[in-house]
Amino acid sequence: METIYLDRLFALNLIIDYLLLTGTARVCALKLRRGRYALAAAFGALYAVLSVMPRCAFLSSAAVKLSAGIFMAL
Repeated sequence: METIYLDRLFALNLIIDYLLLTGTARVCALKLRRGRYALAAAFGALYAVLSVMPRCAFLSSAAVKLSAGIFMAL
């Protein structure tokens, strides 16, 4: 059985999501709204943590992944 530390998973996903969102905004020449990107990154990190929980197996379906990604992009 593999051990997953939820605090490290959350922190790593938060940083990576934030960097991806701000990088995408810079490439697309959008106005940088750092608070909004931080909130979207926190949502993505929370989704990552919940998706590895045993009772939240429905979060691994393709439809839920797609809707979470769209919500982050908005």
